[in-house]
Amino acid sequence: MATFVISNTNTAELIRDRVNKLSIVLHEYRWVIDSYVSDFYTKNHWDQLPKSLQEYFDKVDPPELTWMLVMKDAQTSFSVAPLSLLSLHICIQSLVLRREGVKIDSPETQRNISSALLETPHISEESPINAGKHEEGFQSTNSTSPLLENESIQSPNYKNGQCMDMKHIFRKHVKPKKQHEINQLGQAINLLSRTCECKHVVDVGAGLGHLSRLLTFQHGLQVTTVEAADGHASKAEAYDRELHKDIYKVSIRKKSDPLLSSEFLCQNIVESFTNLNPYQTISRNHHKSHVSELDTLQKLCCEHASHSSVIGSMEDKLANIKKQDEKNVPAPVSEICEVTDYQCCFHKTHEDNLEQTSLPHHVKCKVQPDIAPSQFLDIVRARGGETRGGDTRGGEDNCKFVLAGLHACGDLTPTLLRVFVDCPAAMGLASVACCYMKISSSTTGSTQLNNFPMSKFVRDIPHHHLTYVSRELACHFADAYYPRLKANSLHLKIHSYRAALQYLLKAINPEFKSGDVRLVSKRGSRGTFTDYALENLKKVGLISETVSKELMGDCELLCQNWKRVVAYYTLRLSLAPVVESFILLDRALFLQEKGVNSVLVPIFDSKISPRNFALLAAK
Repeated sequence: MATFVISNTNTAELIRDRVNKLSIVLHEYRWVIDSYVSDFYTKNHWDQLPKSLQEYFDKVDPPELTWMLVMKDAQTSFSVAPLSLLSLHICIQSLVLRREGVKIDSPETQRNISSALLETPHISEESPINAGKHEEGFQSTNSTSPLLENESIQSPNYKNGQCMDMKHIFRKHVKPKKQHEINQLGQAINLLSRTCECKHVVDVGAGLGHLSRLLTFQHGLQVTTVEAADGHASKAEAYDRELHKDIYKVSIRKKSDPLLSSEFLCQNIVESFTNLNPYQTISRNHHKSHVSELDTLQKLCCEHASHSSVIGSMEDKLANIKKQDEKNVPAPVSEICEVTDYQCCFHKTHEDNLEQTSLPHHVKCKVQPDIAPSQFLDIVRARGGETRGGDTRGGEDNCKFVLAGLHACGDLTPTLLRVFVDCPAAMGLASVACCYMKISSSTTGSTQLNNFPMSKFVRDIPHHHLTYVSRELACHFADAYYPRLKANSLHLKIHSYRAALQYLLKAINPEFKSGDVRLVSKRGSRGTFTDYALENLKKVGLISETVSKELMGDCELLCQNWKRVVAYYTLRLSLAPVVESFILLDRALFLQEKGVNSVLVPIFDSKISPRNFALLAAK
């Protein structure tokens, strides 16, 4: 089962304890986290490893190291790993955030998230929602657990490079990875909108507006986008008009074709889910006469079509009908009528609202890290004379919004968190972060803002600082490396080639710095190190003839130890989730210290979108 982490006053102590333990792991292995694998030979990383690790890594082949990267794998090597390495693996398993995606469209998951965000009573361990559902290795000492288990996301259905989980009309102009992301995040934002009772979304860093169009046309939300790049806004507006035109054409075709009408679809559902005589006609009106509460239910569905409890109830009933149909058991006619009448009403409402749908409003503005809440509110109100949900001059109630950021880079995510906390009109937050290495931290002296750490608790922890190198490590992804390691791919040698080339360049020019030049090769590791070196020497302005044969030969000898480099890289990669969890939990604690509940939810399939955690919050 997948898990998400709840942060509120009841779980704060457990999360603080977890963060403190993460900081201890970071401190103990900082010599690995703060190192570049490309410096393996120049800084002699191998000799810094404990003797027991050296002996173990020399005995095993790359496929036998896969257990270090996967949460569920046990140690499978024929050579028993040192106790220190086994202990580290258990610590990582116990403390880091689980990356397995949560099924965000599950009614149970949505109810759990909503109740966690609006939590006033305690969610007890003994309650039905959470009974017996604790993450392995994380012991709770409180009456409230910060962890909830939910259905895991199913692998996205990709066909011909397209995400089939998403409606075709929304896939146009969108890359496959982005299709999965906006489909999942769109459902999370829609849930947040219902939870906060707020229909307006402000999407910061919206790019070409793919998410905003999905929120507008599929979920019926009002969207303002904020994007710094001038070229994106005009293209996003063109895509908006194109999609609106396409959807309108489809709706007109459905109205004119009786086979596509809502009434016909609902009648079809009734006929398919009942074991009636094929010659017997079905009249929903006849069935209604036997269900006294049907009219009341229909009215309720029409008036509250967006309410999560009603939708969840209808989904549960439809699932029950399907199960009974699979068992060849006639479903109760009352349930069928309830579902079909709800769907009829919902489709009719959707069709009526389509013509009234206002397109997303795009604002070109760079959100500065020190932006004041009043300045941000001015950006939200800049709607070119339009009003959404009422006259914005009528008070703050008419300009409330949910703040969203999909893979907001570097400092932008901390900025959104501060705006959300300080701006009274911001009612909800849906933040998916990326590029942790671009965060300005107080230790660099480049900013007076607390972009990391954000919480007072983490600032008070000794050795809490994270270097650029360690924050860059947090963006690395073990799942992509795992299959290479398991297959013992020749590509694994590339780490050794890069490290040996760095050794060569340092020998020629001691002032050379790692990262000054992008060192890549079309041939990769398929050839010898000499082939790799000759291809890259030109990029740093060196002529191959100036490199002595002795130096080139020394580098070739170094590359014979390529398995050691792979082992060191794997050890370092296993610590990447520790750094990312430390950063994300710091942000959750920041919100909790400001009196805001939040949940950290892995909403994407991590194999498709490695930065898959969404921080959802509501006031």
